Amino acid sequence: MKKIFSLAIFSLFAAAGMAQSAKAQLKMDEGKFAEALQIVQEAIVDNDAAVKEATEKAQAKGKPVVLDKQHQKYAALYNQGATCYAQIFNPELMKAANQQPLDTMLFVQSLDNMIDFYTKSYTYDNMPDAKGKVKAKFNADNQRFVESCLDYYFYAAIFLNERGDKAGASEQFKKHMMLPENPILASKKDSILAAKKDSYEQCAYYNTLINYELKKWDDILATVDKGLTNKEYNHDLYLIKAEAVLQSKKDTTAYMEVLKDAISHVEKNQSFAESLLSIYYDRKDAAGAEATVNDLLAKNPESVSAWYIKGCIGLNLKQDYSSARDCFGKVLEKDPEHLLANANMAYAWMNDVATRRMNGEYKYIDRKTVTGEKAKAEYEKELAAVRAFYESARPYMEKVRDLAPDRSKVWAPALQQIYSNLGMEAEAKHMDEVMEANR
Repeated sequence: MKKIFSLAIFSLFAAAGMAQSAKAQLKMDEGKFAEALQIVQEAIVDNDAAVKEATEKAQAKGKPVVLDKQHQKYAALYNQGATCYAQIFNPELMKAANQQPLDTMLFVQSLDNMIDFYTKSYTYDNMPDAKGKVKAKFNADNQRFVESCLDYYFYAAIFLNERGDKAGASEQFKKHMMLPENPILASKKDSILAAKKDSYEQCAYYNTLINYELKKWDDILATVDKGLTNKEYNHDLYLIKAEAVLQSKKDTTAYMEVLKDAISHVEKNQSFAESLLSIYYDRKDAAGAEATVNDLLAKNPESVSAWYIKGCIGLNLKQDYSSARDCFGKVLEKDPEHLLANANMAYAWMNDVATRRMNGEYKYIDRKTVTGEKAKAEYEKELAAVRAFYESARPYMEKVRDLAPDRSKVWAPALQQIYSNLGMEAEAKHMDEVMEANR
């Protein structure tokens, strides 16, 4: 949790101006803030009645409604009420700063009410009068104290989460991220967002994790993007966002857009690439897959994942093995230990020769018997050609074995096939033993 900084600024709440309730001010001077607040709230109710009366009189006479005095009174009363809430809030804040037990609900409720009252004071204070002029009296005061509250919703969320109130914590995290949007802070919004960028990204991450636990998919989508710009969080956040899109929108196209975005922005993005590929495989959509990967490469020609995807498209959807090998080659130039690129490079050689044999390219290699000198010569020629493919595949699949010795189900069947076709009987037999042991 973030450190709660020295909060002496919250012990300096200004005295109410003359336009405020004198009776409430006397209670505040005595330190009786709850009693003062009750007086302020009663005065607000009285002002509500005055607004209603003035409105009805003006309407009865067919004249414009002029509420300048009532608006000024609201501005003063809400500012005074906010000051009362701030003084109620401050002791709990100081307990938190000193790592002492505090009344969490009082902390949360008084913070909410304080921000609400400062905002209402600002709203009424900046309403044009009957002449179209704004004569704000409390802007500096309202802005100063709301700005000093920028971290407190974050603390409120942490406190609620520690109590097990995850829904409440999520709401407070959301308020923390939204506070710079408060009209009181309009002139400082951009500088606040820039200065506290890390805080808002961290908040979005925490809030997303909480809402994932709660399965609140729409709430995830409302805030997750605020954390995606941080590379420390974006892998997990993209995973959660992708699931939220599927659960909330039931929209495969939108889900695919999240995967594409993740591939473009996440460094370790193999899982996103595989998920995207699986959709195209299921659809047997080579054209769609190719259009997607070409778009990814247009954005980032050096993308390892995009070249890997393009290779997989050539290997599995288009059976263009030469193109697939070119693509996997580009991946391995940048990342020689890319496990799946090594495996698929081997398969691009193996599948190529298997397809050629099925298509009848070789006339003698699959005959049970070969007679005649010419036929035997052709057989040997074809055997050498076939073995060349397996010899090309061999180092890549052996690299897979070296990289992942515990994943024999990935490499043992392929190596058994490679060794058998190369006449490496002892090695092929060993692969048989490995596969038998893993059954």
